[in-house]
Amino acid sequence: MNYNSLVLFDRASYLRNDLYNKVIEIFLSLKKNKKMSKNPMITGFVIAIIVVIFSYGVSQLMNQKELEFIIDNPTNEKIQVQIDDQEYEVDANSFKIIKLELGDHVLNGQHKFTYDYIHHGVINPTKSTYYVYKRYYGSVAKKDSIFQNAPTLNIDGEKYQFTDTISDYFIQDFYYNLNEDFPSWTNSQKDSLKIDARKKIFRKVAFEDFYEKEETE
Repeated sequence: MNYNSLVLFDRASYLRNDLYNKVIEIFLSLKKNKKMSKNPMITGFVIAIIVVIFSYGVSQLMNQKELEFIIDNPTNEKIQVQIDDQEYEVDANSFKIIKLELGDHVLNGQHKFTYDYIHHGVINPTKSTYYVYKRYYGSVAKKDSIFQNAPTLNIDGEKYQFTDTISDYFIQDFYYNLNEDFPSWTNSQKDSLKIDARKKIFRKVAFEDFYEKEETE
């Protein structure tokens, strides 16, 4: 399975796990209500509804042909950006959310990039440096062993673990975008034998603030 397939599978897995948790919640509520829990028709109806919602959600994810992208401007100046034939104005220290279709695109008439799989991204017209941090979830013992052997990255004299920098015009190698937060936990934490890892992209100042809090937790 290649990286593109893994990204798509990962999104579908999250949707499946979220719906699975909802099923558990409904079953627990049914169990507390003795009258409802003894009625197989009600239980079967609830399960059928959840299966339909799950199937629809996955099919929508698989068939999606466009997804939101962020044109980011972390500089102190307003910028003009052209993607294909469409022009955008992005204020200083702000971003603009757009939608792109699958296929080839051109940034500012000269920088070509290809959006060929279902995953969001950051368009970086200013060639700014971003920080991509990988957070691990799961068994504390296993996480400790990972941290002990983790390579470090030196940024402005400070050492950071599980961090990469990137300044490409088009960035997609992450899971959570600039306007998204890490979850406090993932479904794998319910199983001590599993560890999940998720990547999030940051601007520099936001990353430094995040990392400082991450180390103190």
